[in-house]
Amino acid sequence: MWEIRCHERPALVEQILRSLRVLATIGVGLVLTTLTSGFITSSSSGVNLGAARRVGGYVISAALDVGLFVAAFRMLTDREITVRDVLPGALFSGAVFFLLQQLSAFIIARHLRSAQSTYGHFATVITILWWFYLQSLITLLGAQLNVVLKERLHPRSVADGPQTDADRRVLQVYAEERTYQPQERVRTEVRHGATASSQPGHSDRR
Repeated sequence: MWEIRCHERPALVEQILRSLRVLATIGVGLVLTTLTSGFITSSSSGVNLGAARRVGGYVISAALDVGLFVAAFRMLTDREITVRDVLPGALFSGAVFFLLQQLSAFIIARHLRSAQSTYGHFATVITILWWFYLQSLITLLGAQLNVVLKERLHPRSVADGPQTDADRRVLQVYAEERTYQPQERVRTEVRHGATASSQPGHSDRR
């Protein structure tokens, strides 16, 4: 998403080690926040938290979700970025993920048992796959939001080809992303008129 040039990307070993660090930290954190959210939502634990403590638990759970996405976006991006750069996407993804946690806990506590009588254990599999799919979507949207705001890739034209400066910057970044040597220089030219339909853009590599 950040369109890091091919020659600047980390090696395979570094990518694997980074993935393991993410699983050991962020993965465990997501499990803990999900369990905390389920404990607050469910009434089967037998613990009466009270209205004030329950609201406080929701606030803490949402804050932890946002913090985990801040850590995830920084750890998984191989470039110099600050907390401020990833905070908009983290706020969006953390808030939506928190709502998704509450919805999932409600479905599991209220409706999953009745569904298991019809679908068996397949109902649990469907719920888990649905949860992972939505979680991946909100993570990708949050990461894309950070890139758009940081690189000022807005406003964008919806139709009729590149019309704004942000469109032209995006085309330049797309072309530069495929450079394999530090000595490569890419220049992007957008052509309008009769040749626009057959050749909307031209990149010159040197």
